[in-house]
Amino acid sequence: MPKKLFLYNLSLSPLYIIYYIKLVDIKILSDINDTVLYIIEQKSIVFLVLILIVLFGLWIFNRDFQADSQDLPIITNIQRKDYDYFTFLSVFILPLFAVSLDGFRDWIVLIVILSFMGVVYIRGDFLYMNPIFLLFGWYLYKGETQAGKIVFLVDFSNMPNKVEKGYYYKQIDNNFMFLKRFASGN
Repeated sequence: MPKKLFLYNLSLSPLYIIYYIKLVDIKILSDINDTVLYIIEQKSIVFLVLILIVLFGLWIFNRDFQADSQDLPIITNIQRKDYDYFTFLSVFILPLFAVSLDGFRDWIVLIVILSFMGVVYIRGDFLYMNPIFLLFGWYLYKGETQAGKIVFLVDFSNMPNKVEKGYYYKQIDNNFMFLKRFASGN
């Protein structure tokens, strides 16, 4: 479950960045300590902390990728599936820009919406729909294993129709995994 929460939080990083930019009010005061305290007292600090959590989680995820990997199952009937990114953006992210953060009630509404979306995102197995993966060079594919249909992200844009070896493999849930090519010399 922590991996799924991390992936959901990662999917919201564009929203965090945009809200941070909208809310940040940087003033340079005469004393550096006063400037830092002024920035910390702002509402935008919530989004800055969330951005830092996402970056730290991304670092941990990448660092532990090879250590957590398993033997790759044979994947056949591989097809690219990038159109799902647009679904995520139009359904999950874009409507949230209509939520202003002017008062306490607006913050409560945003928290309720994000919580509801998180439950739908995780329980509905929509983890793979995160467009941030494409920005980091992960490409979305679907295929089949002995266990059934699978959706996976891979760090290679031109996948063959079938793979059996040459990749690290990290299962996220029953129908979603990451594949990462072996480094040269492995």
